[in-house]
Amino acid sequence: MTAHDRATGSSISRAGLRLSSALLAFAVFLVDVLTPLEGAVAVLYVVAILLAARTNRRNDIIIAAATCVVLTMTAYVLSHDLKAIASPALRALVSLAAIAITTLLALQNQAATNRLAAQARLLNLSHDMIFVRDRRGVITFWNKAAEQTYGWPAADAVGRVADELLQTVYPDKRDLIESVLLDAGRWEGRVEQRTKAGAVLAVEARWAQQPDHLGRPVGVLRNAHGCHGPRGGARRAGAERAAVSADV
Repeated sequence: MTAHDRATGSSISRAGLRLSSALLAFAVFLVDVLTPLEGAVAVLYVVAILLAARTNRRNDIIIAAATCVVLTMTAYVLSHDLKAIASPALRALVSLAAIAITTLLALQNQAATNRLAAQARLLNLSHDMIFVRDRRGVITFWNKAAEQTYGWPAADAVGRVADELLQTVYPDKRDLIESVLLDAGRWEGRVEQRTKAGAVLAVEARWAQQPDHLGRPVGVLRNAHGCHGPRGGARRAGAERAAVSADV
């Protein structure tokens, strides 16, 4: 599939999500106006906002939220007496609050997703080998340099356990290395890894533990350089290569 095909498919997908969001919002509006249901039906507008949020477009989220607010108020005006401040008004306020909270969370999530996407694009531009793994060791990101060095495309590497994919051989027991990492905050040593073609690469690995704002370990920066064959013969010249692994 070409980049153009992916872009076209993405545009169609976003259009479908926008349409689904609009249809759902209109359906909720009709139910709210035409049926005698006493519950806070308008709360279902949050589903329409969540559908719009899946387009990963800020404007789509804002437009969907504004539309849902207008429909909620319109339904209330058409169905109830404005002079009567009772349970219908309370249900309308609950619905508006749900819409506001959902919109805020969706916008925050969209901003975080965009930041991660921007970081991923930068990592793909790097000449360093960079991959991300979760706490189970499963690869969640695999950059272009890693594809070129190890031979596995990202589509094949993502979802695989890193140590199994690369058949990593450590100088000590793996749990001992993790223990040193947790105690000292870093670990250094030479490891051997295999490429897809079967070539064995020996790299000098440097791991640095990454804590969160509370000091809890949340990630490990793995820096590997000096890529050689298992007997010390250089298999590849060039700049330092890096691998990043983050526990998420």
